[in-house]
Amino acid sequence: MLQVWFEDDVKEIIKETRNSFPFSYSALHGDNGDFDQGIINMPMCFGPGAYDTILCTLTKCSNTANNAEFIACADTDCGLMNLEEKCLSCLRFTPASSIFQTCVSDVTQTVNSPGLLLLSKSPLRNRSTTRYIPDTKQLLPRSYLMADVERVGKVVCTHLTSNLGDDYYEPLLPFASWEEQQADEVDHLLTLTAPMTQVVLMGDLNTGPEDAENGISGEFEENYNKLTSEGLLSLYPEDPGLCTYCNENPLIDQSYNVSLILDHVMVKGMNAVSAQRLLDDNIEGQPFPLSDHYGVEVTVDE
Repeated sequence: MLQVWFEDDVKEIIKETRNSFPFSYSALHGDNGDFDQGIINMPMCFGPGAYDTILCTLTKCSNTANNAEFIACADTDCGLMNLEEKCLSCLRFTPASSIFQTCVSDVTQTVNSPGLLLLSKSPLRNRSTTRYIPDTKQLLPRSYLMADVERVGKVVCTHLTSNLGDDYYEPLLPFASWEEQQADEVDHLLTLTAPMTQVVLMGDLNTGPEDAENGISGEFEENYNKLTSEGLLSLYPEDPGLCTYCNENPLIDQSYNVSLILDHVMVKGMNAVSAQRLLDDNIEGQPFPLSDHYGVEVTVDE
């Protein structure tokens, strides 16, 4: 699962899915595989300096033209990048109206920084969380979870950098665009999986092929082609080939007029026999589905 940003959400999902998926792993889990619910005795944005920086950012920078200008203003005028990364993550994923409550005052909450959660019906062994760029502070830190799953093999779950527009705004990273940053992450994954004879790579990869005949636009296609050229195969774009990030989804900005296949279960050394889209119906009694991304399910031969 992706974009599970806060501890409370991780805890609730594990609780509600335990009967079907008794095994789980995230960056918040302890070394023994149990969900780590250690005592948190300070907020994610701690100290008067954090309060002043946030207040300055909201006061001085709220009328900037775009995200890049907002980040430049917040960093130059208010010292945004001097904040701890867990504070930056909290600010990134919290509505402005509740930032002070959630990030500055709450001492019971923490960020699941990569937003990743792995759920399994079988035990997870050799669990690890790895950042693509480990030693540099980021607004949107990207990572992958990896584990050995009984009867499956090695599984890698990740959320690659997305196309956030023409303006790039990671002040401390050496890239010129979101596509370039994603390419670096793809290279990391290819190096990781090259010696593996059997692996599943899954998640919101934020890259996918074009299928104009079926109304699917491509997204950072060169990166997708790099993955498939190295033996990581995704059955889903061919069958059923339905969008997973779709312009008709009511949770997506209705000015967004393209449909994409961004979510993948890619396999190497395995035989994928079927694929389908799921979780694409509206929640009962609501005019919207569970997520702005639909799910993908792939069946492989044991």
